Amino acid sequence: MQIWKTKKIGLLAKLGILLLSIFIIFAIFGPMILPRDFSEMDTAQRLMPPGETYILGSDEFGRDILVRTLYGLRTTLQISIMSAVLAFFAGTFLGLMSGYFGSIIDSILMRIMDILLSFPVMLIAILFVTVLGPGKINLTVAITIAFIPTIARMARGVTLSVKQASFVEVAKLYGAPNIKIMVNHIIPNILGPIIVITTLNVGTSVLMESALSFLGLGVRPPVPSLGLMISDGRSFIETAPWIIMVPGITLTLLIITFNLIGDGLRDIVDPINKN
Repeated sequence: MQIWKTKKIGLLAKLGILLLSIFIIFAIFGPMILPRDFSEMDTAQRLMPPGETYILGSDEFGRDILVRTLYGLRTTLQISIMSAVLAFFAGTFLGLMSGYFGSIIDSILMRIMDILLSFPVMLIAILFVTVLGPGKINLTVAITIAFIPTIARMARGVTLSVKQASFVEVAKLYGAPNIKIMVNHIIPNILGPIIVITTLNVGTSVLMESALSFLGLGVRPPVPSLGLMISDGRSFIETAPWIIMVPGITLTLLIITFNLIGDGLRDIVDPINKN
């Protein structure tokens, strides 16, 4: 709370936090209070424009766009946040081990990371989700694997810098075990930039999840996803544009939200902005 009151967090970052809070509240509680289920069909009410019956309109099967968007928001947030968090822990661990111990461990791990980094993250995700198959769990795993190399590389670089600090050398002279040095001295000093890139990765993960679902490689119908809803609404973009506009606008705002938060965190950990 003290950080929030300082000028370190900019207005746009605060706006991002506010928007994220609203998105999370809608994703968690929205479907609970709405009268319809996301899979409930009413063919007599198909392609209805926004109005009293359907606030944001209905799709080609008479399903409520508002309800499906809130459920799709929940699905997208679950996959995106979980994959970014898993990549954070896995990448930080691999980078820490590689940077601190060096030698053969560093060589093996970083060569694997270099191979993965030679491919675009989207291509890696497509490769693994194609092998594993569609579905929420497999999609989460695929996106996680795509993000690990970047975080591992950053964690390694920061670890190499921190482990040469005087306080680490003093701890070694006093005979502190490696695990204690890493937990007490290394990890607290490398988390800042890693948290920033993880936050930005959530925004990228939102886009990747939506793109893969759009291509039919993501979540399986009838479970709604923002990308899947956009894909389904392509055929009705002229006759019923609300089918694609509602999830599209939601997706855009969600990506902007995480980018705003990531930029705000970057300003906090940036040494240039500390004064």
